[in-house]
Amino acid sequence: MISFFGIIIILASVLPPIIFIGVADRFDHYKKEPRKVLLRLFAAGVVMPLAALVLELVLVPLSRMIPGGLAIPAEAFLGIALPEEGVKLTALFLIIRRRKEFDEVLDGAVYGIAVAMGFALLENILYVMGSGTPMAAALLRGITAIPLHAAAGGFMGLALARDRIDSKGSIGLALLVAVLIHGIYDLILLHPLLPDMLIFPVLIAGWWLLINRMKRARKDDFNAGRHYRPKGG
Repeated sequence: MISFFGIIIILASVLPPIIFIGVADRFDHYKKEPRKVLLRLFAAGVVMPLAALVLELVLVPLSRMIPGGLAIPAEAFLGIALPEEGVKLTALFLIIRRRKEFDEVLDGAVYGIAVAMGFALLENILYVMGSGTPMAAALLRGITAIPLHAAAGGFMGLALARDRIDSKGSIGLALLVAVLIHGIYDLILLHPLLPDMLIFPVLIAGWWLLINRMKRARKDDFNAGRHYRPKGG
């Protein structure tokens, strides 16, 4: 039987990804996305860490073979960020590419965050349950890794939406932006000369930029007549 403390740890691991989906969905509250689409994206994200792990088992050792001071950056960007964001992008693209509901630029951010939070949920549970201090791990990841995955997913979704709706983006750009965000985060944590605390200004800057991009997307959707402008909105 699970103890009360065990239940608290589980909640601390599970709630942050769900909260981030709720925040993204609330941002698009003038035209809600279908629950079944968000659930499908979230579920697809949950199984993606397994695919990423298989790729990382190959790419991380290869990255570490690069000579000189490039091994750590290679591991951060190519060994970890690329496979993780690549599998998320694959799931996102396959599920939403033909959805008729995908008709606004802002939808991309909501969809991208949904699949990223599914990924983050399983990853979070694995890290927390494998930690000697699970509560501390859950709380720390709730303010670091979870926001990181959400931001990368949001940017990736926006780039996909721009490509589909405005013909101003590309799938390659979507992946590049996500890998850059994720890779910088991992580089800070992996590099012995960089203080871990640097991840917080990176996350703050990333989320500030993402929120502004989402506001711009919502404004562009209104101006293009993709949905109504609410009174006072």
